[in-house]
Amino acid sequence: MDNFELGDGDLDEIVDKEEDNSGEDEMSEENNDSIEDHQPIEGFEQDDDNDEVQKEPKNEFEKQQEIIKNKITKLEEENMKEKHWSMLGEIKGEERPVDSLVDLDIDFQNTNRPPPPMTKEQTLSLEDLIRRRIKEQSWDDVVRKTLIQKKEKKEIELDGEKSKLGLGEIYEQKYAKEIYGFNSKDEELNQQKKEIMKTFEYVMKELDKLTSAYR
Repeated sequence: MDNFELGDGDLDEIVDKEEDNSGEDEMSEENNDSIEDHQPIEGFEQDDDNDEVQKEPKNEFEKQQEIIKNKITKLEEENMKEKHWSMLGEIKGEERPVDSLVDLDIDFQNTNRPPPPMTKEQTLSLEDLIRRRIKEQSWDDVVRKTLIQKKEKKEIELDGEKSKLGLGEIYEQKYAKEIYGFNSKDEELNQQKKEIMKTFEYVMKELDKLTSAYR
């Protein structure tokens, strides 16, 4: 075997080569560690991709579409909820809460003309009139109103029977009624009354005779 003699220069070269090789090995190990750290873990690859997509800036069109979509979902949720009774159209008093119409502003049609607006001059004139009437103590007494009773028309009874009296006798009775204030019918009634009174007096006398013994 041949014997080689190494000088000082040869030893220095060998030492430098070994240091270079060790440095390269350390760099390769560090690169491998960094690559392993950045390798994606199973199950989390999709989340990382989504995060990257969400972080991307949105343009104006995408922002407007997102706002419109949020409004549509909000309106759909409100339509699905139970509506207030005032938004159900025609509704009866039994179907709404008690006194719920008092606190509600309702638009309704009115055929009457609105009164003219009061001006400042009108209010001042009214106030002056009230003060003057109070000072003068001139009060308007309220006159009670009475209902006027309408006279009922008397129904005329028509007599279909033929009169037994002649035309001259009818005129005579009419003339006597206008001048003397009586007619033949009144005389007949008076005679009947007199006969009834006489009969009544006779009956009372006979009853007195029968009952006088028991007094």
